[in-house]
Amino acid sequence: MVEAVVQDVFLTVCAKIDPFRQVSSLATWIHPIAVNTALMRKRRQRRRPRCSVSDRRRSKPDCTGHVCF
Repeated sequence: MVEAVVQDVFLTVCAKIDPFRQVSSLATWIHPIAVNTALMRKRRQRRRPRCSVSDRRRSKPDCTGHVCF
């Protein structure tokens, strides 16, 4: 998860570097981007239903032979 957040932060920074004014440091500008990116990813993960491997094994196949989730 951490690697994905870091990648998202760098992509956002690269895409939005033009409005950056050098009045403040780059770290001051990147910090809120990193915090917001991590919080958004955490919120998205909370919305997804969690399914363990054992739940998947217990699922019965449907008539086509595919596993139902």
